[in-house]
Amino acid sequence: MMDDYETPDALEALLDDLRLPAGVHAAVLSDTSAYDNSLVTRCVVWSDRPDRTCPMCTQPINQDLSEYCPVVLDGSAAPAPTVLDRDQEHGCGHWLAVYTDVVQGTGDEGEVTEADVLESAQGVAEELRDHKQRLHEAAMRRLHEELTDVLERLAAPLAPGETRREREESLVTGSEMYPGAFRNDGGQWVAWDYNPNLPGEIIEVTADADRRAG
Repeated sequence: MMDDYETPDALEALLDDLRLPAGVHAAVLSDTSAYDNSLVTRCVVWSDRPDRTCPMCTQPINQDLSEYCPVVLDGSAAPAPTVLDRDQEHGCGHWLAVYTDVVQGTGDEGEVTEADVLESAQGVAEELRDHKQRLHEAAMRRLHEELTDVLERLAAPLAPGETRREREESLVTGSEMYPGAFRNDGGQWVAWDYNPNLPGEIIEVTADADRRAG
């Protein structure tokens, strides 16, 4: 752990010279210890939010946390000053994801070095990338399942009095403008949605490209 008496100014100067991974931020937290009235300093790193919308209520959320440190240093915490999470509860009750780390100093006297900050930041960046990868995989899996269901229902026998056109129309959940499954102008069934990680981009699966759906 870093020396409790490391000065905030020294740490701030160190951070000013560092280039951190995209979506990762760092700050210096200070507080007065309730036990010996000393100045306690900690260096922390944290990520932007990996989710563009709340996973529970789907309301858009602010991903950019460059101006918001999601942890605080509590000098009165027992048995020693501690870095604590801020409240990350969304209005719907869901706890929003963010990745944080307290930098552990490895200098000769326990001070934080540039290498310490970069190592911690890299770990947070990897957690952020892993989360986004899981989001992408889950979104693709939902599209595959939706298209598979459409094709299986298309292949099922028609009900008495039901026409092929009626069956197809009942399975349409989207269009070229709205996410979901539909039959495009080329007669191909497509299921698409917005990319959970890249605003303005889409992800899609097609009937002849999806083996599980075909």
